[in-house]
Amino acid sequence: VYGTLMKGQSRNAVLRGQSYVGPYYTKERLTLARVSGFDFPAIVSGAPGPTQIAGELWSVDASCLRDLDMIEGAPGFYRRENIELADGTKAIAYVLDVHHFADVDAATIASGDWRTVCPDIEP
Repeated sequence: VYGTLMKGQSRNAVLRGQSYVGPYYTKERLTLARVSGFDFPAIVSGAPGPTQIAGELWSVDASCLRDLDMIEGAPGFYRRENIELADGTKAIAYVLDVHHFADVDAATIASGDWRTVCPDIEP
């Protein structure tokens, strides 16, 4: 996870009872954007970017994955996509299709870390 689902963020409670594996960076340089009006981040699929994305790796069960799909509007607005982490680990991330990205007002987060624009809201 790389945004509002991370520890200390507004939707982290959805991951209660799941296994936190640790922090990560993506292997590829990608585009992380802050979607205006809704104030959430999105990795933009098909849009190479300026930096690696920072986030957290979680192991979730099937029930939690269904809940995450519902929250993220997947498939549809977001979709699950296989990504590679900096250490070679394979993971699944929710990404915004580049075609949807063209329809929203968003600004690139140059640091690749959501927490630099939206600090933790919970200790």
